Amino acid sequence: MKKSFVILTCLIALFFTFTDLAAKKKENKISTVPQMLNYPSAKIDDYRLHGGNVVLRCNLMDDIIQILPLDEIRDTLNMMSDALKKRDADKIIDRMKKEHPEYIDLIDYIKENDNLDPKNFIKDFIKEKYADSLQIVMKAVMNKIGAKTIVNNYMVNETDINAIEFDHDLSIHKTIHIPYPMFVYIHPLTQTYMCPGDTIDLHFNFKEKYKMNAVSTTGTGLSGEVNKYVKQLEMNYCPPFYISPNTDSKDSLLIWKDKQVKELDELIIKLNEGLPEFEEVSPLAKDILKTHLISTKAEHIFYHYSIMDNEVSRDTIFWQKYFDFVSDREDYLLNNPLMMIASKEGFFNSIYFSCFDQLHKFQNYQTLPTDFKSDIYRNTELNPEQDKNSYYDEKTKGINYICNKLNLKRNNDFMTQATIARDLFFMIKHNQPEMAPEYFASIMPFFTNKHVARQALLSYNQFIKENVVADNTDNKPMTKGDSIFQRIIEPYKGNVLYIDFWEIGCGPCRGGMLAMRDEVKNNADKPVKYLYITDSKEEDCRSFLEPNNIKGEHIFITRNEWSHLQEKFNFNGIPFVVHVDDKGKIQHNTSVDILLQNIGK
Repeated sequence: MKKSFVILTCLIALFFTFTDLAAKKKENKISTVPQMLNYPSAKIDDYRLHGGNVVLRCNLMDDIIQILPLDEIRDTLNMMSDALKKRDADKIIDRMKKEHPEYIDLIDYIKENDNLDPKNFIKDFIKEKYADSLQIVMKAVMNKIGAKTIVNNYMVNETDINAIEFDHDLSIHKTIHIPYPMFVYIHPLTQTYMCPGDTIDLHFNFKEKYKMNAVSTTGTGLSGEVNKYVKQLEMNYCPPFYISPNTDSKDSLLIWKDKQVKELDELIIKLNEGLPEFEEVSPLAKDILKTHLISTKAEHIFYHYSIMDNEVSRDTIFWQKYFDFVSDREDYLLNNPLMMIASKEGFFNSIYFSCFDQLHKFQNYQTLPTDFKSDIYRNTELNPEQDKNSYYDEKTKGINYICNKLNLKRNNDFMTQATIARDLFFMIKHNQPEMAPEYFASIMPFFTNKHVARQALLSYNQFIKENVVADNTDNKPMTKGDSIFQRIIEPYKGNVLYIDFWEIGCGPCRGGMLAMRDEVKNNADKPVKYLYITDSKEEDCRSFLEPNNIKGEHIFITRNEWSHLQEKFNFNGIPFVVHVDDKGKIQHNTSVDILLQNIGK
């Protein structure tokens, strides 16, 4: 009996030992997170993280020729050449016109021009016969769509708009400055990768049924190589994620998130094993494409947190659970400068408003004025409420808090610095532009990554030029945007102008106009005009403007004109407001009341 008891005890002990080992083995298996291998393949400076110019080209004539029945036209040319050598050429020509009425103009053109260059005659024929008609059509199209390039510097959350128009010969040749290699949106046509020093060619496929495939780009250098593969790779490994997760509780959101993280890990494994599409891709382009796929897949996870209800996002415990996956994947998600040149704007935006969302809690800072003012210093010393941190100390505290809560190994990596840079420029532009020097000087020690520091310094320099340096616009050449703006404000010369750029589909725009009704009414007898400029159709706006009694000057422009005004004022988000004084000068960081007080001064 005693022996049996000993044996039974040993068996039970062995059972629990093996069970424990199996559980640990399983736990280790589950906790193993795949990391990127042999990545990146070069030194970070080899990827050209600097800025420069890119040339955007398009020859619409070449694209139009591609849809013509060239073989039939060539046959017609050969037949005409033979016919013209014979005595009865006129009879043959008449017969051909009856048999091919669609080519009558072409036949006459061949007859009237003896010395035709077989390589260029079709293009010459189209230019001579149809160029004016094509220009009218393209002008109408461009007015309707308002084509432009949108260059988003996600590092400092800045946007540069460049309006696009076809030249007289139906071509485009536009030089675009980009702050570093990036994806640029050619609105409303396509996204394309641009790298400084390269040339991008825009192509229209008029035979394509689907609009999303009707526009494509090719290019030189790294730009051409990335654009050749990126769309197909996105479709193969990161299909569109615009459909929101079907979740109705925090628990279901976490389950959905875990599923997405699992798919991200599966993508990493595939990238390590090597994608078949990468067989002929250079190492640099391959790294950019890999990083782009990672950011596109990860953006899905970050994005759906950033659009959650505020009540959910304010729950710190839920925030920690949702982002518990980041620490094990920090090396390629956060501490990865390649994200700067391989991801799109949405990746940076989503991380800023999700993973680093808690940073907005740390706003208890004060920076003293640049110039010594004894009354301000005295009040600061006497007022206990002014006992605040510097901007640097407060933001450092916020980053440390996030890193501790999310178990991040680094508290000063690439993405945290980019987040601070975005926070800095949003604050000085929208809240206290006059305090920009002090805030910038305070936070500069935080930027230890040279690429983030470079972008911050260049952007600050541009900010100073636009907001502090004396206005030298009179010495600048007049642009099309300038001409459009002057035409709009000319009838209101001598008045203070409040100019609101808006669209009917913009909720904040409509809300702002409703909030302005009392001011517009109270200032009706004063020398101030309220201009509401939109590229929305007038008939679409009436149902909002008339019932809500929105007074003011309502100005409806084309989308092409809108694009040129976006380029002039460099805005992408709306509502966007511009103030003009009674002398016709644009004034920054002011109000209607201030401008009215200074009329005639």
